[in-house]
Formats: sequence, C-alpha cells, structure tokens
Amino acid sequence: MAILIGVDEAGYGPNYGPLAIAATAWRVEEGFRVQGSATGKKRESRGRSQQSAPHQRAGASSPPPPPAPPFSPAPSTSTNVCSPPPAPCSIDLYKLLRKIVARTPQRSGKRLAIADSKQLYRPGLGLEQLERGVLAALVATSPEQATCVAHVKALLAATLADPHGRRFELDCHAGDELPLPLDALAEEICELASLLRKSCTASGVTLLAVRARLIYPAEFNELVDRHGTKGAALSHVTLALVREVVDASMKLRGTSPPARTLPPDSCPLTPDSYSITLDKHGGRNRYAAILQHHFPDSWIEVIDEGRSASRYRWTHGAAPIEAIFRVGGEALLPTALASMTAKYHREVAMRAFNEFWTTRLPGLKPTAGYPKDAKRFREQISQLQRELKIDDRLIWRNR
Repeated sequence: MAILIGVDEAGYGPNYGPLAIAATAWRVEEGFRVQGSATGKKRESRGRSQQSAPHQRAGASSPPPPPAPPFSPAPSTSTNVCSPPPAPCSIDLYKLLRKIVARTPQRSGKRLAIADSKQLYRPGLGLEQLERGVLAALVATSPEQATCVAHVKALLAATLADPHGRRFELDCHAGDELPLPLDALAEEICELASLLRKSCTASGVTLLAVRARLIYPAEFNELVDRHGTKGAALSHVTLALVREVVDASMKLRGTSPPARTLPPDSCPLTPDSYSITLDKHGGRNRYAAILQHHFPDSWIEVIDEGRSASRYRWTHGAAPIEAIFRVGGEALLPTALASMTAKYHREVAMRAFNEFWTTRLPGLKPTAGYPKDAKRFREQISQLQRELKIDDRLIWRNR
C-alpha cells in the first residue's frame, strides 16, 4: 500500500494569532491506483502490464518537479512476478476521487472543493468552502464525529491541534464554545462526509488522519528564541507533526481493514511506502539535518536539493519514506486539504481573538494580524492591554 501525506501551514507572517500547521494522511490500496488517467481500473491494469521501468510510469495531472527514482520492493520469489507498483508520488487522488472532489469551487457543484486555501478563502467572503472540505473530511475519518464537530473545542480535539492547552494561557486565544460550522450548513457537511467515505471505499482510498498544530504567540516566541530563526522554528514544528502522523498511520495500518477486496489477479501487497509533500519553508533548500533530528534512528539520504524542490529518502521501521519540499505543493490533494485545515484553524482562532478585543473596545476594527494592520491594532488596544496586564510577548510575535 501507499501512504500519501501532505503538509502545509497558515499564518507564518502575522504578528497576531497562531501559526497553524496541518497534515493529512491517505492510504491507497495497491490494486486500485490510477496514474495520470481517469479511466479507472481497466486502464490502470493495462498500463501496469506495459511498464518495465520506473521512469515509464505516468505522473500526476499537475506535474511536480522531476521525481527521484521510486522505491522498489524486494524481488518476488513467486513465478507470477508482478511489475513494481507505481511510485506513491505518481498517484493522483483527484482522479481517484473525482466523483466527490473538485479542484476549484467553481466546478464543485454538489462536490467538495479541495484546493489551496488561497483559492477557497478571501477576507470578507466567509468560511463556507473551507468548512465544507475540512469538517466533511474530519467526519469522514470517523463517522461518530458527525454530531461532535459542533464547536471549536471539538475541532481542536479531532485534529489534536493544541495538545498542551496553550490557548488557555490567555482568554483571547480560547473561544472553545464558539459553535461550528460558522458559514456552511451542518446537514450538508454530514451528507458530503458520507459521499466522501463511499467514494473512498469505491476507489480503494482511506483518509487516515487530519491533524493540526497551533502555535500561539507565547510558544512561537519561545521556539524562535530556541532555534534562532522563525524559519527554523517552522521547520521543527512541521517535522514533529510529520513524525507524529507517520507513526499514527503505521498504527492505523495494523488495525484498519482494506477498503475493498483486491482483484484476484492483483499482486501481493508490498510493505507500505510513504510519500510526503511539503511546501518549502521560506528560502530554505536544505532539510536533511532537521529530518535527521526528527527521525534519529534513520539515515536520511539526500536525493536532490534546489530552489524548486528538495527531495529526501529514508526508512522508518520497515517503511520506505520519500519526502519532497517543493514550490506549489498544494497542487496535490493531500497538501491542498492540509492547506485548508491550517487556514480554517487560523481563521477560527482569529475570530475568538478579535471577539475578545472588540467586545471590550466598541468600534475597534478586527484585524487579520498581518504586520501593517497589526501595528494599527496594537496601538488601539495598548491602553486596555496595560489595564488587563497582558504581557506583549503573550500576544505579539516578535518575528
């Protein structure tokens, strides 16, 4: 089987509010992969019989940077030798899930729009598209959550976004009882979640996890002090989340049943292979040392490092892993949903932050927290902040 993981962040640049990082993990059964074609299992089977080398395999519809050679399973001792499975990075979830997922909101109709959050959200336009995708995905991972993601506390619990309860350090970062969804319809979300589960089952796909991590300003400042730069802080938190999701998916792999019974002529399952796609962190091109820090028992092999992409390979336990830090990672569905999840967490957190201050200062205009407007907001709340004895370091990011 292949495990596809996408990771993205929101709120790296602002002075106010949390940095939000999210990851989604998807499992794809060996016998139901579609590569670069939307014609289904028949075309996939024919393509497999024609393959003779990794470089002949079709790529995803949104072409990533030139891929490194994929992992190959150990040679089979059976007389019925199968060709090596497609590289995980060549699997296009948009095509596998095309009956329920659309790449843009304009084409979604009754389907879910899963795309870069910048395509789905603009200030003043509401959170409906983000909520439809993020909350439906969370419900789809666990049917019992259908009636549970009804407020912010449940959202944070479902994604494990604040494991140490750092939001409770200040009331302006809490807002646990804010009801959800804010702009979408709960009934529609439940219906979309059901359709997503059915489409995944029919396509041999399982959405294993939707996880997030919120770094509030006090912790953000601590991490920058510890690691020296905000870029290094971002990288360490991101890869800690990656390690958490990889380990969690390995546990789920041992307990979750296959989505469908494999065809009788399909190849025996090979060990899980992991493909992780992350957006590049600022101008950084080299990530081997940070990967080594978070996977200390593995040897990180550098495949390529450059401005457009940096690619690495290692083995964690028995699982081969390949990670690529690239520009435009949101072109792939797992990273797109991660982008949406991070942005949704960030916007929900900012609603609570702004409500705290605007209810105490009538006429105060809310802020998105980005530098230019954040300075205006900072000046306008300064007197009240002093009266409430709120240390600047607890709400204002120094970098």
